[in-house]
Amino acid sequence: MTDNTETLVLEHLRAIRNDLAAFRSETRAEMNDVKHRLGRVEEQIVGLRRDVVGA
Repeated sequence: MTDNTETLVLEHLRAIRNDLAAFRSETRAEMNDVKHRLGRVEEQIVGLRRDVVGA
C-alpha cells in the first residue's frame, strides 16, 4: 500500500509541475503581448504630444 501511495503522490506532483510549467509559459506569452501593446500606447502618446506642441 505504501508503494501505491508514493506512486500516487509522485504522479500528482508531476502533474502539478506540468501544470505550473504550462501556466508560466502562458503567462510569459501574455506578458510579452501586454508589453508590446503598452509600447504601442506609449508611442501614440508621444505622437499626440508632438502634435500638441507642434500646433
